[in-house]
Amino acid sequence: MKIVTLLALLSGVFLHSLCQAKITYPKETVLLELPEKGEMNWKEIKRVMNERKVRIEMIPLDQRPGKWSELIGIQFFDRSVWDQKQANTVEAMVERLKTGIITSFRGKQITWNIIDKNEDDILYEWYVTKPNKNDRPEHEIVRAFLTDAGFHKVGFTQIKKKLTPEQREKWIKLLRENVSVVPWKKAEESVSLSLVDQTGYSIDLGLEFKEWYPVGSYVNEFGYTNAAYCPKKHFKEAFVKEVQSGATEMAVPLKLTECLEVVTSSLAGTFNLKKSYQREKNIVQGKTIKRVQFEVLEKSPEEMIFTYVQPIENDLFLNGMVRIFNTEHGYYSIGYKHAMEGKMSKDEIMQWKDRLKTIQVAYRAKSTQETK
Repeated sequence: MKIVTLLALLSGVFLHSLCQAKITYPKETVLLELPEKGEMNWKEIKRVMNERKVRIEMIPLDQRPGKWSELIGIQFFDRSVWDQKQANTVEAMVERLKTGIITSFRGKQITWNIIDKNEDDILYEWYVTKPNKNDRPEHEIVRAFLTDAGFHKVGFTQIKKKLTPEQREKWIKLLRENVSVVPWKKAEESVSLSLVDQTGYSIDLGLEFKEWYPVGSYVNEFGYTNAAYCPKKHFKEAFVKEVQSGATEMAVPLKLTECLEVVTSSLAGTFNLKKSYQREKNIVQGKTIKRVQFEVLEKSPEEMIFTYVQPIENDLFLNGMVRIFNTEHGYYSIGYKHAMEGKMSKDEIMQWKDRLKTIQVAYRAKSTQETK
């Protein structure tokens, strides 16, 4: 009963993340290396995945989700997704994509051009030749591969205006020379763009949390992200099962008593410490009708660490600690939650404050975390 109550207190996003923990990642992924560490200039805004398909989208750091003009997309389809009798070559797979694109732009003139073609990979482009008055121009260049594992696709898209000849040649060269299909483990060791989840990589958890494993992440279209972690001892016991409706339900036992949540937002310019603290308090207090006790431990113009104690039932409490701060890359909220009998001692509070302060922003740097 106490465990079930704790699960209800953890954020819906965290439970969503747990649902993702059972996903089996592909054995390989496309890897795109940009010159002069250009990967640092892109941020992930969307990730859609299941056991057989993965799709991510990235835009430049200075652009906002919903208002972007440039996008890099990477996709993978397991071979079991399609009828291999009808699409057993990379060219046949691309023809299926072409049909889908032409259908989605029904009534508009699409130009389709094969740039390079080999037995197992292909480089092509398409663009809206004559958009209607109220339509935005769109131009995409794509490199696709067919391997024993499945179909890989990486492409650059520009909207609002067609690529200039110089831009077109730049991306053709990049996709022709700087793209490869590599084992998943190799991609994990690289900062180049791939299907490897980079959401948690904007934060380096460091050695203090080397035994804490990611159980999933969530990214919405506005650049809000939530990455959840739990200790190794809990990770092995956390699992879910899918039901036919496509929803998920928690499988028992799930002996989860503590977790770490890293929330980020790309809207750095909107940061206000006082308002952010009040918003965090409202989120916590909004989950219970019982009075929650808050205490600020440390405060500076750009950062704050506070604790809270939320009564659950009888002698069970949710002890929480949150560190909020702002950087040039955005707003960060790092929260530790622990359901336990009684409250944390002063020594435990100081220890956890010091642990949270060791967590650093390392934008697109390789995390010390192992991907499970």
